[in-house]
Amino acid sequence: MLHTKKSKNEINNIVNQILLEYSGYRVFKYPYQITSDSSEYRAVYSQDYERYSKLMNFLPNIEPKSRVLEVGTGIGYLAVMLKRIFNYDVTTIEHPSRESLKNRDFLNRIAKEGIQIKAVNILSDMDIDKNIYDMVVFSEVLEHISPTPDMIKKVFDNLTGIVKQNGYIVVTTPNVGTLESRLRALRGVSIQPFPLQDMTDDTYEHVRIYSAGEIKRILEIYHFEIIKIGYSNYIKGKLVSDLKRIILSKIAPVMSANIMISARKTK
Repeated sequence: MLHTKKSKNEINNIVNQILLEYSGYRVFKYPYQITSDSSEYRAVYSQDYERYSKLMNFLPNIEPKSRVLEVGTGIGYLAVMLKRIFNYDVTTIEHPSRESLKNRDFLNRIAKEGIQIKAVNILSDMDIDKNIYDMVVFSEVLEHISPTPDMIKKVFDNLTGIVKQNGYIVVTTPNVGTLESRLRALRGVSIQPFPLQDMTDDTYEHVRIYSAGEIKRILEIYHFEIIKIGYSNYIKGKLVSDLKRIILSKIAPVMSANIMISARKTK
């Protein structure tokens, strides 16, 4: 039995509704958030709809009211989707430096959804009990973290420790194996430029891009069994380039723009 009675179309419709609703609220300054009244929003919407609709249909089957932690609140899309679509008991955590945590209208909106929001730095000791969450969703955050062994170990020590035995972690992140990345490497151009100039509050923009194999290996070290690996693309509302991405992803999914990995804790 699936974790929801909603069909794929129903899920996608709710994703669409939440994107249009929450994109109308200003949480971060431009260009870190493109609101729906901007001429740039069409491309942002297409990209977000592709990623979130794929993710919502990718998640493992767990019961309504299950305790779910989302890492990296952003403007609230993912936490609200988890709540409205699946009726999970959702907590979302955000880096303490983020300006959204000072935005009273935003905090009230999240609270009205029945979602808890907390300021937590996953790079330090987290004040969260061990083994309490049925699922942790770690989406589009890993690529922002300094990729030193100590940092990566601290993050996964923290996140895997709060997942119940037989609970799940879902990781999504940009894919290093895209055609664009491969072509840049052939030209001798860095796949990921050094990001010192690109900071949001006290957090970096993309620092390190991963392959599915690397994330799989990290999770296996922490005694997680990989359930499935999926991919999504950046669809930007431009016919020719979008068709190229869609066709290529059908032929070679490993060249898609984003990776999704679902894994279950075995110890």
